[in-house]
Amino acid sequence: MNMRKFKMNKFISLNRYFFIPIALILFFLSFYLIYGDIKNNTINDFNKEQLLLAETASQGITYFFDDYQSELEFLAKFKEIIDFSDESKALMANYYETHKSIVTAITRIDKSGVIQYTYPYNQSAIGRDISYQNHIQQILVNQKPVLSDVFMSAQGFLAIALHVPVFKNKSFVGSLAVLIPIDELGKLYLGKIKNRKNGHAWLLSENGVEIYCPVSGHTGKSILEITEHEASTLEMLEKIKNNKTGTGKITHKEGYEEVKTKELDLFYAFYRIPLGNTYWTILISYQKTDIYIALSRLRNRLIFVFSLLFIALSFYFYSLTKVRNLLREETKRKEAEKTLLKSEEKFRKIFDDHAAVKLLIDPNTCKIIDANKSAANYYGWSCDDLKKMQVGQLDLNSSEEIKRRIEGVLFENKDQFESKHQLKDGLVRDVEILCSKIKIDHQDVLHLIIHDISKRKTAEQLLQEKTDKIELQNKKYQKVNEALNQTNRELIKAKEKAEESDRIKTAFLHNISHEIRTPMNAIVGFSGLLNTPDLQAEDSQHYTDLIIQSSDQLLSIINDIVSVASIEAGEEKVQEKEVNINFICKQIKEQFGSADSNPDVSFGLQTGLADEASCVVSDSIKLTQILTNLVDNALKFTPKGFVNFGYTRKDELLEFYVEDSGIGIPADMHNEIFKRFRQVELTSARSYGGSGLGLAISKTYVEMLGGSIGLSSEVGKGSVFTFTLPYKRVNSEATAKLPSMT
Repeated sequence: MNMRKFKMNKFISLNRYFFIPIALILFFLSFYLIYGDIKNNTINDFNKEQLLLAETASQGITYFFDDYQSELEFLAKFKEIIDFSDESKALMANYYETHKSIVTAITRIDKSGVIQYTYPYNQSAIGRDISYQNHIQQILVNQKPVLSDVFMSAQGFLAIALHVPVFKNKSFVGSLAVLIPIDELGKLYLGKIKNRKNGHAWLLSENGVEIYCPVSGHTGKSILEITEHEASTLEMLEKIKNNKTGTGKITHKEGYEEVKTKELDLFYAFYRIPLGNTYWTILISYQKTDIYIALSRLRNRLIFVFSLLFIALSFYFYSLTKVRNLLREETKRKEAEKTLLKSEEKFRKIFDDHAAVKLLIDPNTCKIIDANKSAANYYGWSCDDLKKMQVGQLDLNSSEEIKRRIEGVLFENKDQFESKHQLKDGLVRDVEILCSKIKIDHQDVLHLIIHDISKRKTAEQLLQEKTDKIELQNKKYQKVNEALNQTNRELIKAKEKAEESDRIKTAFLHNISHEIRTPMNAIVGFSGLLNTPDLQAEDSQHYTDLIIQSSDQLLSIINDIVSVASIEAGEEKVQEKEVNINFICKQIKEQFGSADSNPDVSFGLQTGLADEASCVVSDSIKLTQILTNLVDNALKFTPKGFVNFGYTRKDELLEFYVEDSGIGIPADMHNEIFKRFRQVELTSARSYGGSGLGLAISKTYVEMLGGSIGLSSEVGKGSVFTFTLPYKRVNSEATAKLPSMT
């Protein structure tokens, strides 16, 4: 019995130890699965972190080139830059001095690709033909802004060039460019990125050249050359070519003990930056050890916990879950901090540089916390002065009303209202205020966007007065109709017609005010510039030409309005006399076929009668006006192609025509465009200018001369306007000769 009991106890003891390795195996299996999951999540979270860093840097680089392109395009419109006068050198020098922290040269290139001038002055570079460079060939052919790949500049250093075209009367005359050392942008936007212990950020061009790399000797070289065309590098470049963003792994060789080399497995995240004609790529790489440092500590901790949890397994799972939650919360906190930082930086840039007037207000004290540049320009006070003021010093409402509005924004979500604001010079302006509540440094702040609506208020008042008059007139019509029984249907029709007329005339008033303001602004603006001390004679002549041109445009608009008024008053009469229609046509041909006309549009004339047979009895002024209006419209609405006009004789009629290959007219507008105040587009933001009266005047004149007018048109394929006039040949043996056109 004792032997049997001993054997039984030994068997139970052996079985107990037998379960220990099973338990260990199960634990290690669970540990491996959990650890693997944590490792994958950590890598994914780390990749997201790198992509956020890359995206933030990408936005900075995009803003950088957008700003510089806008500045260069603005500079390229200066007459001195276009004509490359001596004053252009001073302009280029001033631009360089204000941007030399990152720009190393500004260069003017002619239309054949030869350097005309560069600042800082470099005699060896001036006159050099650089048309062989790829980016120069692109801008010579496409005549659009171009960002180059890395190249050796004529000044003797590796650089990136940003070119914008220079035009003179729509003709390409060269380009204006700035040179930026290839590593400056990287240092500015990537140099501050600290990516764990061994990681770093670098910048690739579209062709794989390392524009910036913190590793010595890499900048300016092809990544394929550096990695000796390693397969993972080719795979990475293909992935970048086909995707905007992503992650991956690359094998990279680095120097080791100055002789040997070692292969490193680098994880990377990339973000592609679109830059007009090309793209760059931000890559942020890091070694496996950078990710696994925290994981190694976690692993050691879990092994230590394992020895304890072997006794109390439940405590182990609790600790593991807690660690995972802590890691997740830490990741979320970091992402939230980066998102907040990114959002605040973006808001600050938008706030400071926005064209709209913007203020930040403390809702508790009504004090102005901040003001942007547009606010300073609008109110007349500097930004610092505005930040010392209360909003009540600008707003003419009572303090109680201002507080009531603030409470409406804070508690009732009322975000739009109108007010009157006083400027520094005492002028009071009507404004519309868009207000929203935001948080800055965990404090509620009111964000105000202010629009000047004084002109709109004046226009609304005039429109209301016009509406009141129309309503009074409608009431009179209604009383007459009620007295005459001429029915409800006719009354509705008359009302709708009046409302339609009012709508059309209102749209016309908006459009005509825009058309008048444009030349008037030019006349007033350039007239003021004529008083500038020490004004150069060349500039004075240029301003005078612009004033004359704007005056002619304004006079044309006024003539159209006077003609319509005369027609409506019944004061237009036909003044028939001997007219040479060939002479009129050729005058119009020379008028619109001048040297500054559109070179992309051919302009032709075909007369149907010989000079001696082209003398007829008609009104020369009205005939000239009809043809001028039709030809002017055809050229205006034909950006490219042809415009032809002329006439033929058909029995006792002369049929005139004006045809073009322009934008065309929709079928539902064929009759409408001959009505007064009607155009294909009815807003002042139309693609093409004009009063909308030309065709109505032409139709009236044609009918007064005994003819008719019509058109055939299709959108996108052009238009043909035709009109007929009686052929009244001069009854005289001595036919007038065609006057000289010299």
